[in-house]
Amino acid sequence: MRIQLLGSPVLLAGERRFDHPSRKSMALLAYLAMRADEHIARSHLATLLWGDSGEEQARANLRQTLSLLRKLFKKAGHDPIMVPFDKVILHSEGIEIDARVLLDTLAGDEPGKLAELPAFLEGFSVSAPEFETWMVSQRNMIRSRLTAHLEKIADRAFVEGQFASAAEWLSLALTYDPLRETLYRNLMAALEALGRSDEALLQYEKCQKILAKELQIEPEGQTRKLASEIRARRHVVPFGASAGKQSGEAFKRYPTAKPVLVFTAPQPPDGALFAQRRFDSAEHALVEALEIRRQALNPNATITAVVSDTGNRESDCESAAKLVACAEPGDIVVSGQTFEQFRHWSPFAFEPGRVGPDGTPSHRLVSEIRRHRLQVNPTVLSPQREPLSEFSVGVLPLNDRSPNAGEFALGDLLAEEITHRLSRYRNLTVAAPSAGQSLKSMGLPSERARSALGVNYLVDGNVFRHGDKLQIRLTLSDLRENRLVLSHHFDGAFESIHSAQGELTNQIATAIFRSAENSEVQRAERAVTKDLGAYEWYLRGLAAHRRAGISPDNARNAFSHFSEAIDIDPGFARALAWRLCSVSWYAPEYLFDPGLKQIHYALSIDEHDAEIQRVAGAIHLYRGDYEDGIRHIERAIELNSSDAYLLASSAVYWAYYGEPQNGLKHIERAIMLDPFLPAWCLEDHGVVLYSMGEFLLAIESLQKMPFPRARALAYLAASQVAAGKTEDAIASVAKIRHVARDYSVNELMATSYYRQASDKAGLRGRLNQAGLN
Repeated sequence: MRIQLLGSPVLLAGERRFDHPSRKSMALLAYLAMRADEHIARSHLATLLWGDSGEEQARANLRQTLSLLRKLFKKAGHDPIMVPFDKVILHSEGIEIDARVLLDTLAGDEPGKLAELPAFLEGFSVSAPEFETWMVSQRNMIRSRLTAHLEKIADRAFVEGQFASAAEWLSLALTYDPLRETLYRNLMAALEALGRSDEALLQYEKCQKILAKELQIEPEGQTRKLASEIRARRHVVPFGASAGKQSGEAFKRYPTAKPVLVFTAPQPPDGALFAQRRFDSAEHALVEALEIRRQALNPNATITAVVSDTGNRESDCESAAKLVACAEPGDIVVSGQTFEQFRHWSPFAFEPGRVGPDGTPSHRLVSEIRRHRLQVNPTVLSPQREPLSEFSVGVLPLNDRSPNAGEFALGDLLAEEITHRLSRYRNLTVAAPSAGQSLKSMGLPSERARSALGVNYLVDGNVFRHGDKLQIRLTLSDLRENRLVLSHHFDGAFESIHSAQGELTNQIATAIFRSAENSEVQRAERAVTKDLGAYEWYLRGLAAHRRAGISPDNARNAFSHFSEAIDIDPGFARALAWRLCSVSWYAPEYLFDPGLKQIHYALSIDEHDAEIQRVAGAIHLYRGDYEDGIRHIERAIELNSSDAYLLASSAVYWAYYGEPQNGLKHIERAIMLDPFLPAWCLEDHGVVLYSMGEFLLAIESLQKMPFPRARALAYLAASQVAAGKTEDAIASVAKIRHVARDYSVNELMATSYYRQASDKAGLRGRLNQAGLN
């Protein structure tokens, strides 16, 4: 006799199959089987399956279900259930329970067979929350045990030089636990050992995406380092006139007209330059350059440069040589042509670099851009016809890829359900379901949806159903920019799609509102006429303010645009507040006077604007007016307690004020509300923990940062000194030199507004002990 729990539960006797239409009976079978030979209290079973009923009714239901289950066993030829006193036991003698056998024997020698096994009770559900919780925990436990065992098999295969086998086992393990980072690292190493470096780097990209999506983190430093080493071993080839044909042969693999990352030793042999890799964008090349400098993978590669590829190798060499002449050891420099790509948006901050001997100008990358509320990706608008509403969306029928597609219009029905759910958002204009169906049936491409449906956003995708398994792949596109805004995957039981659609429509609506706001800013930025209203000048100011960290000139332009808005409408309180934000980037002394008077004037106009209150709080804290600063921050949160950014940005103010526990509460709520908060929130999380004296927790938090800035590394070093890890602190300070060579204790203290002198002295003393002076 066998009890099958991998997949839907069923009782098997020989080739005969026995199950019962009562789901509670089969749920009871599964629970007793997994706890076979244990004495289980009737009260526990009654609560497990009928927790929402009264005690007497739950026990009656249990008696009836036990009777049905025992009849099922007797029909199969053997009843292993015993009910002594107030207990229930399922004796396992003579019964094979597939899930328990799997745990006892774990994986065999063929990954293909294991991959075909369904999950524990896959496709099965029952209306009993306690049981569902237990079922999920059992499923996770089995997956975790399998993953660990598969990883051991792969490790053994790798040591024995069986890299293909190791890669196969690791790939299977990732299907059980796609968030276990060690699996990605081991798989990357196995694939590189097989000579499949491109696939190894693809696994790194997959790791990046899933960690960002599910956990809102970047891969660990060890994983990033391995990826950089694989890139270096794959593409480090001679580059330049002295390299001869080898350079040209190596680069035939890549299309022309792509940015090239170039690095060289302080005294390159024969003037040869070495190319690390060609990139699809200058942004990716700069990220790689920073990674090389951070990790110090090649101590001799102290000069790095990014050039724009002309498609001519000789021209590339000349451009690179000119840039190198502009660089000092440790610099990352870009040409004027490359810098132009970052003028409107960049994750980096630049300053004018040295001028080469031949007059070639350059720009020096300083660091990543400082944190900013308005920092977003660029948008490119190409409107054909303005829809009736900015926040407008159409939903196309989903392409049905199911084996039995055509039996009923599953794709159409799901699209209709999504449409109706989106229609509940008052500020969202949704095209009727028939409109999307017409577009599809007429064979018009999705690019025509904007003019045909009068919408700015489009939901499209595929559905696949096999039995109770359902897979949905959806995309949300901004039709004005032909840009993917959201990608959503659903994999689960068909019965659970109803509840999952609520989460999906929330994601779609949120993405539309955010994206549309950003697009409005970019559209105003591109306006060339001087005949603008106050609001459009305000939007142009926001656009320039967003780029303030790239160059001080952007902050000055923002100040000018906000001033234009205020000249047109002197009562534009929000513009007054943002103007003070912009001036703080290049002339913070302005905040003392007249800045304080101006923010108070803005508050007199509109004291109910959370953003104005936030700016007022920041100004007061900058000035050392702690009581007033915290009062304004509290008022801002009171006005908009669901603004995750506001909550997160206020956390560090509480730490400076001397009540870091309040800051911790706010930042943890912010992370819960919005998993897409900027990475600097993790930095402030560490600062708050440091301020609480939780030094080990602060170290743990700050070490999670994928690309730590100098400030994060400084607080990490201070926490390490406080925790007695001085050698680690010295290493952290050394990393600061790779991120910002001129960073000092004084620079940190200038932006750490601690109220208590003892807090300031403690921070300074620990950093001095770590070697930062």
